[in-house]
Amino acid sequence: MELRERQLAFHITSACSLDCKLCVNLMPRFKEKKLARHIPLEQIKREISAVFQIYDYIEDVTISGGEPLLHPDVTEVIAFCMSYEKQFHALRVFTNGTIPPKQRLLEQITEYGGKLQLVVDDYGPDCSTKVEEITALFEENALPLRVNRYWGDNQHCGGWVDYGPLEEYRGYSASQLHALYQTCHLAQYKCIEVFNGKMLNCWAIFGRELGLMPFEGSAPDPQIIDLLDTDVPLDEKRRIAAAYGTTPLWACQYCNGFDVEKSKRYPAGEQV
Repeated sequence: MELRERQLAFHITSACSLDCKLCVNLMPRFKEKKLARHIPLEQIKREISAVFQIYDYIEDVTISGGEPLLHPDVTEVIAFCMSYEKQFHALRVFTNGTIPPKQRLLEQITEYGGKLQLVVDDYGPDCSTKVEEITALFEENALPLRVNRYWGDNQHCGGWVDYGPLEEYRGYSASQLHALYQTCHLAQYKCIEVFNGKMLNCWAIFGRELGLMPFEGSAPDPQIIDLLDTDVPLDEKRRIAAAYGTTPLWACQYCNGFDVEKSKRYPAGEQV
């Protein structure tokens, strides 16, 4: 059976140039615990290869972080991703507007045409201090650039969501948990996240890495796919991936969820 997905993100670093209060990827927590680091290039390549063994086709592939432009090998990561270009529609690199892209990245955008795009999340002039410089650079080179405005009026997606204190077990009943999951954008849109060799259809993968939202059981969490574990058969990894979006996660018991219609929005990019 062919396995296709809408969106998947490779998070290549937990280092970031900002300290955003409501960061869904919990990057300030990584910095606090002195765990912020770049994933080694060879490991990222193994993750990419494993993902494209599991999935036959992915509509949108994202390279993110942290701040991916901090990673010294980001252009090598892009090049390796592009070796699988027949298995995805578009590759996007998300940046927070604090670091102008280097010449090699500009060359890659030209080289790969519409297949590769830089996306700037703009958190305002006090945070995303290089947005004007980046915009001018792309205009000068006649390259396409997408900018998501996360400040002032009419913020992109209305702003950010507060997922709540992730250390707090909520004790939802089965019916409450089902309702939470059925209205959660992350679950239903199936935002597949890859970080440090693990894959899950939720940003909870970062909380798991930090030791938050502990899985209740003696065995490893069955919904996380260890991309680097060659002892787990590929068919089993594909089975788990195919089931994403159908069953609540352990992490749902620690989360407010993300109801697109009802969840309160907060100003994005506020610093800790």
